[in-house]
Formats: sequence, C-alpha cells, structure tokens
Amino acid sequence: MIDNGSQYHWLTAYTRGRMSGHQLDWARQPAFFKDYQNVPSFALPRPENLPQDSLFELVKKDFSTSKNANSSPNLGSVNHNLSLSDLASLFILTSAPTAKSTFPQGEVWYRSNASAGALHPLEFYVSFPGDADLSPGLYHYDLLKPALNRISRNPLSTVFNIAFDQSINAPADLKKNNPTPVLLISAMFFRTAWKYRNRAYRYLLLDCGHALENMALALRSMRIDFEVVLDFSDSCVNQSLNFDDQREVCLAALRLRPFAGDNLRKFPDEPPAAETDVSTGIPQADNFIAYPLLNEIHQATSVPLLTVSAENKQPSPLFRKLSDWHDIPRDPATPTVSLSHVESLSRRRSRRNFSNNAASLKVETLYLLLDLLLQKDLSVSGPQPEIAFCAAGIEGLNDGLYLLDSDRGCFALLNSDTSPSALAAAALDQRWLAQAALQFIFFADLESAAEKYGPRSYRYLNLAAGRLGQRLYLGATALNLGCCAVGAFYDRELAAKCSLPENYDPLYLVALGPVAGK
Repeated sequence: MIDNGSQYHWLTAYTRGRMSGHQLDWARQPAFFKDYQNVPSFALPRPENLPQDSLFELVKKDFSTSKNANSSPNLGSVNHNLSLSDLASLFILTSAPTAKSTFPQGEVWYRSNASAGALHPLEFYVSFPGDADLSPGLYHYDLLKPALNRISRNPLSTVFNIAFDQSINAPADLKKNNPTPVLLISAMFFRTAWKYRNRAYRYLLLDCGHALENMALALRSMRIDFEVVLDFSDSCVNQSLNFDDQREVCLAALRLRPFAGDNLRKFPDEPPAAETDVSTGIPQADNFIAYPLLNEIHQATSVPLLTVSAENKQPSPLFRKLSDWHDIPRDPATPTVSLSHVESLSRRRSRRNFSNNAASLKVETLYLLLDLLLQKDLSVSGPQPEIAFCAAGIEGLNDGLYLLDSDRGCFALLNSDTSPSALAAAALDQRWLAQAALQFIFFADLESAAEKYGPRSYRYLNLAAGRLGQRLYLGATALNLGCCAVGAFYDRELAAKCSLPENYDPLYLVALGPVAGK
C-alpha cells in the first residue's frame, strides 16, 4: 500500500527505455460530461458586463473586505452574496466550452481551463443557501446548456459543513447563522486514466489546480471574498455528494466567508435531508475501468494536513549555494496591447508552434510573467512548489536555467549550460519544446513535505503547480504568446537536467514564447 505522494510519484515515474506501449481504446472512451437525469434544471442567464480587469492587476489587488474574520467588514464595492446571474458569470469564467473537434474515433471538447490531453475530468457543484432567483439546494453545473441541475432540494447537510469548519477562519456563530455558498470541484478518475492510466492522479490534481485558479480569479474579479478549502474530511464530503468514491472524488472547494454584516435571504427551516436525498449522476456512456493505484494514493493523502508555524518554515536549501540574485522590478508595466482577463480566458489554447524566427522576448516581458508567479497568495496555507525556468534568446538576459525565489522576489542563475533542447529531450523527446523561449519547471521535495505537513501535502503541491500553470497560460495569452504545459517526462532525467538534487521531483513543466502564425 502507498503511504504518501513520494511513493506514488516514484511508482508512476517515466524512465527512458522502460515505458510500455499504450493504444487508446476508443470503444471505451469515457463520457465528457456527467448527466443528472430527471432533476429540475435552471437555465443560467447569459452573462452581461463581465469584469474587464487586467490579469496582471487582478492577481495583485486585495479585494478582501476583512483580514480579520471576527470583525464586520466594510462592504464597499465587495459583494458577498451570489445571485443566479453571479453564478452564471462565475461558472462561465471558471470552465466554459470554447471549441469542439470531431475525429473518426470520437470528439474532443476544449474549455477555458487547461486539461491534460483535453480530457477534462472535472465536475462542478454549488451548495446554495438560496436567494430571490434560486431556491436553496445542491446544484450540478451543466456547462453545455448552460444550467444548474438541482440534485437535492437541501443545501449540504450540517455534517458536511462540519467537514469544512475546522478550515474556515470564522467564528462558529457566524458559520451557523450565516449559511454561505460552497463551490466544489470533483474529478472523475477514468476520464483521465483512460489515457494516462496509473499516472492519472498527477494530472487530476494539476487539472483541478487549473480550474481552481480560474474560479478564484473569477471571484476576485467579481469582488466576492472567499476562502479556498483543501483540507476536509474526504469521506464526509464524498458521501454528502452521493459519490461513488471509486469513480469520483472531491478535490477542492471554495467557500464564501461568512461575516456578521451579511444579509442573506432567509428561508423556512426544513428538516435536514438524508444523504440519499442527493441524486446520483451517471456518465452519458459508462465504460469505467478501475485503476486501484489511483484510489490508493487518494486514500493515502486523505489525512488532515499538519500545521506548520511560520517560524518553522525554512527557505529552500537550493538557495544557499547561489549568489548574484537579480531583483524582479515591483509592479512591472503591463503593455497596452495585452488582453483582459476575460479575453484571455476565451482565447486560451495550448499553442506550441514556437518559432525561433519570431521577435525575441524582452526581459520586461519575463518580469511580467514572473510577477504572476510571485503573487503566490493562493488563499490557502500549506506547502508550495519551487520554481525554476530555462530562458533562451531573452533580450537582456543570458541563456540558462534560473531558480526563482518567490518570497524575496528575485532569481539567480542555477546552470548556464542547461538548454531548452536538453529539457525537451527529457520531456519524452518532444522536440517542439526546444523552440520555446521559456520553460518553467515546478518541483518539490515530496518526502520532506510529507514529513513536515503529512501525506496531504502531495495534493497541495500539485494543485498549486496547476494553479500557477494556469496563470502562465492566461498571462501568455494576454501577451499574445504561445503556451503549452507538459506533465509527461522522464522524471529523474528531467530532474538531472534541471540540476536538482535526488530528493527533488519535477511536478509540471510549462513552456511559452513567441509562436508562428499569430
């Protein structure tokens, strides 16, 4: 049995010359969407006047109404309550269908949130206390209609709320007297395992991170204060959602912060519904195959995260041997030609036709992208991945591999001999990577993280890597650059090419740069 993420990462590592062949079984292609039949469906209105913030400003501004949950906030322009139109905007900004491709074997849907292999294993739910336009209940987001399907007339039970309350920074009386919406993101194991088999849990976490970042940015753009919840009782939450946890599990949630000043519409009290009151959704085509290793790693990482005080957090030992640190300018100027956050979402694609013949990137563009990664306020406490980047042909910067110190806002040269082609070779010889001007590598000491924070740290690290990867996708799109992420690589070979000690493992690689045929 697996005890932690480090063991799973090692068991699912790719090694040159030791990978078995794998043909996709199109006859067993999993359904792209979960279907709740014979339940009330509420059409979502077409969003109007979506926020037009710049992504680069959105990640930096603090729209929170209160740093102290015990105090009443100054509501100002910040909205705490979600209406039906708010929910429509929120889900469109989180995961909207942007295109569909049809092949002889089947079809592929593309969305604004990145997904490994465009498999999109995620489903979205909201536990809603009710307002004038939408009754209380538990709803599933049907993104094709788009609509909210009510799968229970009751918001999630008190037992469910208890599963979260230990992670919510608010007094108990506020939680009890001010019910608030809870947004949930789940993952369907087989949608990703169909292609990636036992390695799929890595991609499920990264994909959840992509969508989680979109949802967090959407709430920020709507000036709605929230808290990300990653540490909860898995069994309690999955049972409350009536999931078959061999197939689908909740990976993340966002909860609006309850404040004393909130004025939520009150509904008559009803007796709590039994958990079986929640409808059971089924895929449109059920071709499920179980991969027990995925359930093992999910179970192994289900224990609560261990709390680590700020004074016990030590800087990465990798920083100690480096000198000549370069400060990243504060508030780098955003080009006037950049797209808004909403425009970047609608145009986001995995574009990998990188070109050496295109105009080289200026170092100021690199500063903008690094600034997205420096703003690591992911609204959650816990371990964070380290970040390195390989630069080639950047005007004003020598080629090589650099290590980013996001806490101090600076970077230093780690290895001047590391080239994009070397990293491309380690990434399953995907040669297009060699043409990218920048390659960002997210990595972590998984064993140390498990010892310090417990096994759940594996989820935190991969979710954070996915969130930051989504920021790079959106930042590149805003600057009219190509971007494509890679989760498949020869693990130890990539670590060696990045000059990482043996105890560090790569989690994610994101390449970006100018592309041909803009």
